Amino acid sequence: MHPIHLMNQQIAVSHYVYDEDSPYHEPMYTAPVTVPARVEFTPSVAFGRGGEDIPSYAVIYTIAEVHPMDKITLPDGTERSVISAKRMHDGFGRFSHSEVMV
Repeated sequence: MHPIHLMNQQIAVSHYVYDEDSPYHEPMYTAPVTVPARVEFTPSVAFGRGGEDIPSYAVIYTIAEVHPMDKITLPDGTERSVISAKRMHDGFGRFSHSEVMV
C-alpha cells in the first residue's frame, strides 16, 4: 500500500546541486518543489555522513526522493538541511517514499 494517504501535510524540497565550475564552490540548490509529506516533530539523534551523532529536529515521510544535503522547508516555514535520508521500497522493490531526518 502506498503511504500517500498518511501524508496530510506539505513540504518544499530544494535539491543540492554541486557546480564544480563555481569559483567558490558554494552550494547551489534547485527551485523548491512542494510535495505531500508527513512531519513528526520528534527530537532524536541521527548519524552523520562521518558516523557522528547529530541532533535531529523532525522525521519526515514524503513521496519525493530526498538526499543528504538537500534543503527542506517545513509546514511552519522553517528551513532545514537534510541530515539523513532513506529510500523506502514497496513489496515489489519499487521506490515508495523517503524517510528523512532534519
